[in-house]
Amino acid sequence: MKAWKKVPLYLKIFILLIIGGAIGFIFGERVEVVAPIGDAYIMLLKMLIVPLVFFSIISGVTKLASPREFGQVGIRIILFYVITTVIAAALGVLVSMVINPGMGAEGMLGTAETVAQEDYSLLAWIPENIVESMANMDMIPIIVFAVLFGVCIIMVGEKAKPIVDFVDAGNEVMLQMTNLITDLAPYGIFFLAMPLTGTLGSEMLAVAVKFVIAIYVSLVVIMVVFYPLLLKVMGHFSPIQFYKNVGPALMMAFSTGSSNAALPMGYTCQEKRCGVPEKIYSFSLPLGATVNMNGFAASLGIIAVTALELYNV
Repeated sequence: MKAWKKVPLYLKIFILLIIGGAIGFIFGERVEVVAPIGDAYIMLLKMLIVPLVFFSIISGVTKLASPREFGQVGIRIILFYVITTVIAAALGVLVSMVINPGMGAEGMLGTAETVAQEDYSLLAWIPENIVESMANMDMIPIIVFAVLFGVCIIMVGEKAKPIVDFVDAGNEVMLQMTNLITDLAPYGIFFLAMPLTGTLGSEMLAVAVKFVIAIYVSLVVIMVVFYPLLLKVMGHFSPIQFYKNVGPALMMAFSTGSSNAALPMGYTCQEKRCGVPEKIYSFSLPLGATVNMNGFAASLGIIAVTALELYNV
């Protein structure tokens, strides 16, 4: 046990992820009995998200000198997110056009139909009722409200100091709770990995193999080529060291498939391992987990091409 305590968190996650996956593969659907334990851990992570994002964004914004400084930081971050998302989606389209996941099954789903579109306009970003947005975990309206609240605190100045103290204290409490729950990550992922591999049927794997290959090729290009290039050119930072620093968050994202579930671990990595100022990561992380999911953007490009092929468009 003493030796296990000395193992880095990302290695613990990786080791138990592999062991859990192997157990699930061996015992098959019988491992579903432990699924509620993994689900309970995901629920704990989701419990953190709204208060953690709310307090951390306000705390981060209030640490900026003025609304003008926030505007400069915010514009850079948002511009970076837009560019990387577009590149990731284009990469997914390119890879899927080479691999052609739907080739050989053209027209399998019949003809394309018109479906109702969800509201993705900027109006959907405005929180009509912030309490309702929090209850529904509707993250963009929460982020918009928290940013506006933080900017107004800066504008009010000294009179708002009690609120600043309360927010800072709330942020520290949420970070402490995050640290406690993320320490359980290796064991939560262990119980998540078992039913994940235990319930995959061979037929489904055979049908989806080209689709899965296209997704993983895109992800490998993003992780091995695109991100290291950004790190070297923009950050003058070693990609190997960066991946070591954020390893626990990457393992959490890989095992849960959720940006929001990985968000608490992301805070821990930035605070303890990366040396990024709190005023930067407290704004960029929750916003990025909501609007800058590059892996998902690449997957959407692949889904689009695959769907077109399956509908023979």
